[in-house]
Amino acid sequence: MSVAKLVFFISLTVCHGKRFERLIAGSPEFSSERVSHLESVVQNLTATVQQLTQRLTTVEKFNSNPVYFSAYLTATFTPPRDQHTNVLYNGLHFDSHKAYNPSTGYFTAPVSGLYVFSWENLTAPGKVFDTELLVNGIRHELDNCNNEGSTAGYLSCTQVVPVKLNAGDLVNIRTTYGNYAHGGWSSFSGWLVH
Repeated sequence: MSVAKLVFFISLTVCHGKRFERLIAGSPEFSSERVSHLESVVQNLTATVQQLTQRLTTVEKFNSNPVYFSAYLTATFTPPRDQHTNVLYNGLHFDSHKAYNPSTGYFTAPVSGLYVFSWENLTAPGKVFDTELLVNGIRHELDNCNNEGSTAGYLSCTQVVPVKLNAGDLVNIRTTYGNYAHGGWSSFSGWLVH
């Protein structure tokens, strides 16, 4: 027996005392104790394998069919400047799970997880388009796109933010103060990261 193995067995004997000595000795009177111990170990391993299998199935499912969408304004959007207004990005480049509704502007999380959202708006000279990302109606992030001081040139403003969502949570973009977003150049996208 190597020195390392001997040290290991001595350590186990010291840590677990007489119980370990009885299990190692193989005495018939303690065989039922050994069997009970091994059955417990097998049950624990079986439960762990089942949990890992379920997690792997979930990961494979969403790796093979990831959640993502990308929507855009099909026409220029000119809401009242001082009124909070939901932005309806009514054109779709893609929507993997039909989770974004272009008629309401809401994304509904199909599964719980960490998502990333990005929105970009192009505003004209002398115009403004400040927005916020809402999760279930509560502000999560702001984006400032103020081009009121300019007389020439469009201004493009982008915001990217990670958000932890539960399945069924609603996400949308709303103006805080704005009156112009250029059609075709303004967009809203999101994807599940983890």
